[in-house]
Amino acid sequence: MAIWKTMFACYGVFFTGLALASGGSGPARLVLAVSGLFILTYFTCGAVLARLGGRDATQVGPGKPLQTIYGPMSAGAVWAQVLTVPIALAFFGLAIVLVAAQAGL
Repeated sequence: MAIWKTMFACYGVFFTGLALASGGSGPARLVLAVSGLFILTYFTCGAVLARLGGRDATQVGPGKPLQTIYGPMSAGAVWAQVLTVPIALAFFGLAIVLVAAQAGL
């Protein structure tokens, strides 16, 4: 569950950065709202689909490696693979704010 919260927080930082950098223009707000709805749909569908089948007997327990077709993965490796793009987006959102601030927007 913590990985989902971290991912959601990264997207929150990204969208906040875009909202701050856009200066509150109407078209930018519309695009951000639509994009936010897509992200909300992504997380909602993922949560619903994860709970549909109930508890999986092959589900990984805490402290156990995730078995993949390429071999076992540690929890740190799973976190790194899942959160690489969201963390990069969060840094991108912060960079956009810094660039907009330097440009005086």
